[in-house]
Order: sequence, then C-alpha cells, then structure tokens
Amino acid sequence: MDLPGFNKRSYSIAAIILIFMGIAFVLRMIPAFFIEDPGFLYIYDTDSWYTLRQIEVMVRNFPQYNWFDPMTAYPTGKMIDWGPLYPFIAAILCLITGASTRN
Repeated sequence: MDLPGFNKRSYSIAAIILIFMGIAFVLRMIPAFFIEDPGFLYIYDTDSWYTLRQIEVMVRNFPQYNWFDPMTAYPTGKMIDWGPLYPFIAAILCLITGASTRN
C-alpha cells in the first residue's frame, strides 16, 4: 500500500531513527542494572543534588521555573543558562504520581 508523501526512503530513515532511539534508551538504562540497593539510591555528585533541588522548587511552584538561583555563584547568585527540560519532566511525574509535599 503506497501512502501519499511516503516512500521507501522515508520508512528506512524512520527505522534508523527508531534504532538509534532504542540504543540511546538502553545506554541511559545501564546504570539502573548496577544499583545494588533497590530501596534507596545514593547520590554522590553535587549536580544530582542541584537537579533534585530544582525539581523540588518546580513541584512546589508548578509550572514556574526558577531562572535565577541564589545558591550558585555565592554571594550574588546566578541566572540559570540552560533549559528546564529534565526538571520539568520529573516535576510532572512527581505531580502525577503524588510524590509532592503540597498540602
């Protein structure tokens, strides 16, 4: 069945993109297989704590994002130069699953 606007080349490009998406997903999931304690995930890196704090602020004031962070570049603070994609996705998941501290 030939669909208008689609040919074999566009199907092959879509298949290649899906293969790369699958490889990227598997690579992102590798650390999950090496977590020994299933009850608690230990966080060692400061970037992880920073991202968790961004998620907490975003969940508390959803959908507002804190573009200025007073705790970085002490004592003056700093504008956040990168986008809020991952904290936004995590905040949505927290609100959907009820993992928030709202009253």
